[in-house]
Amino acid sequence: MTIIFYQTTTGTLQAIGLTDGGNFANNATLSATLYYPNGEAVSEFSNVSGTYVPGSNGDYNFTVPSLNLPAGGGYSCIVQGSTPDGKSRTWQLNVIVAVGS
Repeated sequence: MTIIFYQTTTGTLQAIGLTDGGNFANNATLSATLYYPNGEAVSEFSNVSGTYVPGSNGDYNFTVPSLNLPAGGGYSCIVQGSTPDGKSRTWQLNVIVAVGS
């Protein structure tokens, strides 16, 4: 999956419908880190906690701050999570940084 972050624009990264043993996981622990193409973590978006969306079915939001990064591809975002039943998950997302709108 590829997502777009816009330069100097705040936004939200969403994780939708996280499940835990077949049920929606409304109390998981999630964090996300954005990496430069060279593999170095972007300090402004490192270990950002996912916040549960109250009343949802396993939905979490990550606040994406205004980032002044070079436009282009090759970035990646790693989302890691664990659920109360002890399951760990990791997702890697390809990221393109685009000129803010």
